[in-house]
Amino acid sequence: MPGRSVISKLLECTNSWTLSVDRGNPVDVVYLDFKKAFDCVPHGRLIHKLEFYGVRGQLLNWITDFLSGRGCRVLVGGEYSERYHTSRGVPQGSVLAPLLFNIYTADIALGLDSQISSFEDDTMIYNNPVTHFNELASDLQRIERWCKDWLLDLNENKCSILHIGTNNPRRHYTLNNQMIKTVSSQEDLGVVVSADLRRAPHVGKVVKRVNSMSYMISRTFTNPSPKLLEKSTRSTLDLLWTMQQWC
Repeated sequence: MPGRSVISKLLECTNSWTLSVDRGNPVDVVYLDFKKAFDCVPHGRLIHKLEFYGVRGQLLNWITDFLSGRGCRVLVGGEYSERYHTSRGVPQGSVLAPLLFNIYTADIALGLDSQISSFEDDTMIYNNPVTHFNELASDLQRIERWCKDWLLDLNENKCSILHIGTNNPRRHYTLNNQMIKTVSSQEDLGVVVSADLRRAPHVGKVVKRVNSMSYMISRTFTNPSPKLLEKSTRSTLDLLWTMQQWC
């Protein structure tokens, strides 16, 4: 969406959770993980959705050509396998890949009673477990069915739930008959979010990287090299990532 970014998504969610907890309402946040998300989007179904959303003519033909005829091969022990063609996947690293994936999964939120937030292939769903436990559990089942209908798989072992709020009943939820694991903190778009919504876990992560970077900078000035200087500069920029959210 225009004007939206990682920062917007993080601030919107954490602000919503903080307001709920301040009012005495706990929140359960379920983080979903798609198996090889970008690699598994079926081209035929994606084209169908593009047509449904109004993409027509030369643009649709161009996207179809962009996706079709792609080949893959595997490198093992220095030897390449024979090239084979695939009818799935949006090319990772391309500008279009996140957009096409978002279009393909846009209707996953239809019919849900809980709040859902997505950024590319990072998706979470959350609700009040006291007053809306049944809605959240039912919405997870709806997402299960959507994944089966549209040929995307959830990685249940990597899905997790964050129980926020001191009065949280810590209810259990399942995906594909497997209980979702509970975590005390979750990395969300590069920022560590803890169940108590404190910044300490992420600040600790940043401090650790600062210490490592300080050593790197000292080496840069005592024994300068282009590669070391580049790595030091990149590390400095990384520390500024989503600073508005956790500072």
